[in-house]
Amino acid sequence: MAEKDMFKEFKEHSVAEFFKKNKQMLGFSSSVRSLTTAVHEFVSNSLDACEEAGILPDLYVDIQQVGEKHYVLKVRDNGPGIPPDIVPKVFGKLLAGTKFHRMIPTRGQQGIGAAGVTMYAQMTTGKPVHVKTSRGDGKIWEMDVMIDVKTNTPIVKNRKSYDGNWRGTEVVAELGDVLFNRSKYSAFEYMRRTALANPHAQITFVDPDGKKTVWYRTSFEVIRMTKEGKPHPLGITVDDLMTIARVTKARKVASMLRNELEAVGSKSIAELEKFVGSALLNKNPQELEWHEAEMIVKALRQMKFRAPSLDVLIEIGAENIEKSLRANLKPRYVATVTRKPKVYSGGIPFLVEVGVAMDGDIKGFELMRYANRAPLLFEQGACAITQAVQSVNWKRYGIQSLNESNIVIFVNVVSTHIPYVSAGKQAIADVPEVYEEIRAALMEAGRKIKEYTSKLSKAKELAAKKRILMHYLPELADSLAKILGRDPKDVESILSDALEDRYRKLKELEEKIGAGAE
Repeated sequence: MAEKDMFKEFKEHSVAEFFKKNKQMLGFSSSVRSLTTAVHEFVSNSLDACEEAGILPDLYVDIQQVGEKHYVLKVRDNGPGIPPDIVPKVFGKLLAGTKFHRMIPTRGQQGIGAAGVTMYAQMTTGKPVHVKTSRGDGKIWEMDVMIDVKTNTPIVKNRKSYDGNWRGTEVVAELGDVLFNRSKYSAFEYMRRTALANPHAQITFVDPDGKKTVWYRTSFEVIRMTKEGKPHPLGITVDDLMTIARVTKARKVASMLRNELEAVGSKSIAELEKFVGSALLNKNPQELEWHEAEMIVKALRQMKFRAPSLDVLIEIGAENIEKSLRANLKPRYVATVTRKPKVYSGGIPFLVEVGVAMDGDIKGFELMRYANRAPLLFEQGACAITQAVQSVNWKRYGIQSLNESNIVIFVNVVSTHIPYVSAGKQAIADVPEVYEEIRAALMEAGRKIKEYTSKLSKAKELAAKKRILMHYLPELADSLAKILGRDPKDVESILSDALEDRYRKLKELEEKIGAGAE
């Protein structure tokens, strides 16, 4: 190729074109995972919307098979609805949304999800996503939405409105090259785990065979979104500061820092002035240059600030986790832990919650990973949660082998910015502070488990001894009766009462651990 022709094929591509060619980055890879991803994106949006509006969620998820690897997915909620002019952006424009730029602990954070499902639907069936929504104002809107991949802009068809008293959002997507089953990666498993981590939600799931499963809420406490957080000066990068400078309404760098960052007040500005000078702080943020932002960030790192606000996090709570695990898994024993909030990367708040359920109806080992109460089913090996679980010496807590135990380990990481490994949002990156806090939470739960396993071991030991004595009791009673000249039945009754009295502690242990020892 001649040198002058080298760049003839140079073209710009939209973000939609990029993700169309790299759909696996969004979780649309295998046929089972693609269906689960679609369910995840719609359900996450519904739960986030209900919580932000202070509504107890009622979700209805229906999957119907219409052909080989061809399904229709319907998700309906009782949320606040979506303004009709916003619907096209939600479902027809990638990297558009209400969450990416806000420091709140929502399930979806990148503004890709719902629009990603729209793109996948039109790629595999050529069909739009149908949206029905109402704000509860007596007006219901319906429309079909697709994406113009070349420009990453929405295409809206069949838009209409009519009167009605319903409130909420219903989305219907026809998907090809997807598959429903009941494997550990399935849409059903995703909903089962969603119900466990969201005890305030009532979820109805209908599978392609028409089988209906309902997970009833075990908590009637409305989850309300906390206040929005602000970037902390110790966690901010030069690029972050430059981005803020381009969008701030402040007229001076000093006022920008006070308005846009957390924990920056007049005293902090006065101290910062000693490092960078008053001229820079009085400069218009729109004119801020990279090297000047570097000076500011370097100076901030040398200063002391109060810790980031931690009341921006939304926890499930140890009590609610225990209620949910007991109601849904019916274990013999449950230990739960909600750790105090911490920060990573200098200024991003997070907290870790752990629940461990053992024995009872639980068969085998299962690790349930969550980020902001959303299940993480895939990429388990790449996740910091998995690595933390594997790093704990469970024998110390009376568990000889996780894989040979009847145990469920539930881990939820809450943060205003979950450090995902990829855009697929299925694994948490190995951030040192997050990893260590997960380990600490697991070990705290382990100490509680130790009490249970010790009692269980003692109960099993006593039960074994009692069984041996009970086995020989008739023979012993018969021999003693001959020696004493008594009725063998009377002697056996006396010995039996003595044996029960001797092992009264066994009964107490059995009551404490919630069931008879095996």
